[in-house]
Amino acid sequence: MALSRQVTETPAEVGGMDPKARAPHAMSLSSPAVDRARIADIDAHLQRLERSIQSLRRERHSIEDRLASYKYPVLTLPNEIVSEIFVHFLPVYPRCPPPVGPESPYLLCQICRKWRDIAVATPALWKAFSLSLRRLPAELHSVSTFMARSRSCAVSVKLQDQAINHASVEEFLQAMAPLCGRLEHLEISDGARWTLLSDFRDPLPALRALTIRTHSPDYPHQYQSYPPAVAPLLRKVSISYYNAAHTSILPWSQLTVVDLGHISLQECVHLVPRLVNVVYCRLNIMYYIHGEEMRFQQAFLPHLETLIFGGFFYKRSLAILTVPSLQWLQLPRQSWAYEYKPIAALAALISRSGCRLQELYIPDSSLRLTESQFRAHDAFQSVASFILDGGIMDTMEPFLVGVDEDSDTDTEMEGSDGEEDSDRDWL
Repeated sequence: MALSRQVTETPAEVGGMDPKARAPHAMSLSSPAVDRARIADIDAHLQRLERSIQSLRRERHSIEDRLASYKYPVLTLPNEIVSEIFVHFLPVYPRCPPPVGPESPYLLCQICRKWRDIAVATPALWKAFSLSLRRLPAELHSVSTFMARSRSCAVSVKLQDQAINHASVEEFLQAMAPLCGRLEHLEISDGARWTLLSDFRDPLPALRALTIRTHSPDYPHQYQSYPPAVAPLLRKVSISYYNAAHTSILPWSQLTVVDLGHISLQECVHLVPRLVNVVYCRLNIMYYIHGEEMRFQQAFLPHLETLIFGGFFYKRSLAILTVPSLQWLQLPRQSWAYEYKPIAALAALISRSGCRLQELYIPDSSLRLTESQFRAHDAFQSVASFILDGGIMDTMEPFLVGVDEDSDTDTEMEGSDGEEDSDRDWL
């Protein structure tokens, strides 16, 4: 009897205890009533949580509706305005943006769907691109993309790196064939063979500017058999390392802007007489080939307005020139170290040409020359301004030009500081 009473009293005693003080064996002895009560508590708590979740969901939907009805100011701009902003985001044409990165047109396609649609539908964003010949044929897909999206725009192409093999060159030429009629600016740099210009099987009727930027000279005997390029509109040429093979490939007589680096004095006096239409000319004469016969030919350049000498100066480079339209002349810093008193050569050039110089630059400030030394010669009386304190001519970058599609004349050019110069008319 006592045992029976002890067993029946145990649940009541356990139920009255603090739950934290219950022994594990006591919890296992919970009655069904306790479990049903606990389930009821859980259900009530779940209902409260569900009501809270439903309230949060209703608030979230309300906020989403407000956001959906909100118009961001930039998204209210007409597509034409957004397209024009995108064009100014890229480097100034004809400079080619990188294939990826902050100046790439692909970046504009990653902002939102609307901007991507606008970017894809803007041909001007895709009319300039760089191409690595070493990574062919992987980059041919990019060529196809730019070709399709640029539509009928004239294009600017920068070729980089040396092709791995002849098959890669052939594949590249096939991919570029549809672009030959629209190729306006071509830059060959960073190891790419400059003779690719002659490899194009089709004429280049739209080509206006050519840049050959190499880090070392090419040897002429390797390329002398290449045929001349067919580019009737080519007007601007810049070559970092000139050699005699360029003479036969390029149409020098039709050029208006010429920038030649690392050229010998012999090559200079041989080439300059061919530049009969040049308006802007920069010559970086770096050496004289001793023992090689020097054949002088007078050069009458009626349109030349700007003449810049770099490297070393030789009086003989002035002696062949007659330049009646010359307005801006700059001598190199090393001019006075290798030639004795070239003032006489300058005076002879001005007198012979009958030109009226706006500015004469002589950057070598170590000579301590004064304007009065020049004014002592009658030939220098017509010179408007002398820069003799080491300053450099603020020349305009000849390849940053706006092309007038209605004529063969480039009507505007930007200076090295990015501002448009309206005082010079570039042909």
